[in-house]
Amino acid sequence: ARFGNSSSLVLQSIVTDVNRNALRVALETDRVNNENNKELSSMEAIHCDLATPLQSRWAGQVDVILFNPPYVPTGDDEVGRLNDISAAWAGGVDGRRVIDRAVPQIAQLLRPHTGVAYVVTVDDNRPPELAQLFRQQQQHQEALQMKPLFRRRARNEYLTIQKISWVASPPSTRNLDVNNNEDTAANPNGVIVVLLVCGLPGSGKSILSRSLKARIEAHGNDGDEVSVFRQCHHIEYDELQDQILEESSEASRPAEGKNDDTLVAWKQSRSVALDQLNNLLQKESQAGHSTKPNNVMIIMDDNFHLRSMRKQIFNVCQEHVRRTARESSKMSAHQQPALALATLWLDAPVGQCVQRNASRPPSTRVSNESIQKIKSTSELPTHGRTTWELNMITLDCGKDGEEELPPLVDQAYQFTKQV
Repeated sequence: ARFGNSSSLVLQSIVTDVNRNALRVALETDRVNNENNKELSSMEAIHCDLATPLQSRWAGQVDVILFNPPYVPTGDDEVGRLNDISAAWAGGVDGRRVIDRAVPQIAQLLRPHTGVAYVVTVDDNRPPELAQLFRQQQQHQEALQMKPLFRRRARNEYLTIQKISWVASPPSTRNLDVNNNEDTAANPNGVIVVLLVCGLPGSGKSILSRSLKARIEAHGNDGDEVSVFRQCHHIEYDELQDQILEESSEASRPAEGKNDDTLVAWKQSRSVALDQLNNLLQKESQAGHSTKPNNVMIIMDDNFHLRSMRKQIFNVCQEHVRRTARESSKMSAHQQPALALATLWLDAPVGQCVQRNASRPPSTRVSNESIQKIKSTSELPTHGRTTWELNMITLDCGKDGEEELPPLVDQAYQFTKQV
């Protein structure tokens, strides 16, 4: 919480826990960390369940909430045992008993418009359902949005930091101003998700995109739920470039650098990709006039290291929305599927990307200099910098091995379901 005027702000920190030993450790940690900056922090420790006694006193005044809940799935009889270390991890069915009780308290405490919470979850917590629970918390014509911020592996489990913040309307519709700002989940004709898969050459974009497409098209089980997408299209820029080179009698891409023909093919491939996206948007929008929701994903697979490259995709989507509105003046807006734009950034060390690139067939390699240049000029998508890039997540793709791919595909899939 903040106190004072804009020129004199005091940070007030409050830590709560049901375990007194945990509170003592937190206070000692705060003391050590602020030994030379005592004026920057004033921590108060309160022995209580969640933030129950703070609801009235701090309602709407908290700027940041950090919540590391007991998220491990256990029997309900293990939840909240006083003076028992199991209270630190026992989360009950789906690991959600404590988290679900905290949701309305978080909504009550967060400062309107600007308050943010960060919550640790695991896949067993059913994040899509948890996101819906947060969305039901509405105040001041705003709802809470939950988005995965980043993900890390800790021994045998994958931890995800979820960012919870206030939004005026679902970002998937607000970003493109479609369907009169209605919730895409309420649209009977479904939603078309355009997913930009970005990253350095060798970061794993294409293999992740193909695996995600295969999962959707297989309509495999997602827990007890069948894939929410009816169809998935994959537009791979490198593949388009190779096709153009072959048609121009260029058998393969040079292993080192780009010659004139390759540069021309590179530019043409980007134009072709945009045309394909535009055609798919028109086709799937017409398919959305059926009696069943038309949830479709279109994957755009490229480096997209410059913001201007990603903006081209947004412009195509925006123009499609405007054109559809003009051509469908006799139809209700609800007869059109909603349109959402999302970005998936694959984060991998440059050295790892160089090694992976070297293992490719010579005809598909890019030069090490190109990888370094793309890295040095990359304009990463960031939350809030541009409204059309609000829907984004970063995946840690720095590890190799077949066992590393399925969790990444699952995280990408869970992210698109929340768009």
